[in-house]
Amino acid sequence: EAQYCNELFRVAMTLNDMVNNQGLRVFINCTAGVSRGPTLLVVYLALFIKHKNWKDIDAIYQFVEDQYRW
Repeated sequence: EAQYCNELFRVAMTLNDMVNNQGLRVFINCTAGVSRGPTLLVVYLALFIKHKNWKDIDAIYQFVEDQYRW
């Protein structure tokens, strides 16, 4: 679990660099079908964007779920 969290944080930092520093548009997709894409978005929104509900993980998750096309 710790390794997964570390990897998720590392990828969120990479995403932040790509979007906010390099100005790239990024498509996020989980190829394994275990919701890693939405999880990455939750981490990114909470840590780097400070989404308006960034202190409420359930609200951020709901935001991502509402935006994510299943």
